Amino acid sequence: MRIDATTPVLPASVLHGGARPFGFHVPPWADYVACDYDGMVWAFQHCPVADHRTRSWTGGSLTGRYALMGSCRQEVPNWETAVLHRHGGLWRSLQAEREDERDADFRSATSGALWAIAMGALMVMVVLVFESTFF
Repeated sequence: MRIDATTPVLPASVLHGGARPFGFHVPPWADYVACDYDGMVWAFQHCPVADHRTRSWTGGSLTGRYALMGSCRQEVPNWETAVLHRHGGLWRSLQAEREDERDADFRSATSGALWAIAMGALMVMVVLVFESTFF
């Protein structure tokens, strides 16, 4: 059976969170859940690090706990994106979370730059009005 990397092999509801990520109950200490290339589902206390040589995950820090929860029925070719982060009782894709954070930073920087341009233009206008009135 051939699986293309562009077609999702797992349903979107499994990859994008829910109460039971990848269909498994997660230990209460785990903040991250990841699936490797072979379909093995892992729970991590800290953010895992991708090991591309073995196409698997390693613990993000030496002090964090991790546990094997089970396996999916098939290989996951897009395993680097199959990392979920706990938010309360729900799980959210770590990639989507980072994209949202990046977009929020961009919006903040853009609004700050526009505010600075507007204040500069206002200062120039005040100076021009002041000079034309008194000089």
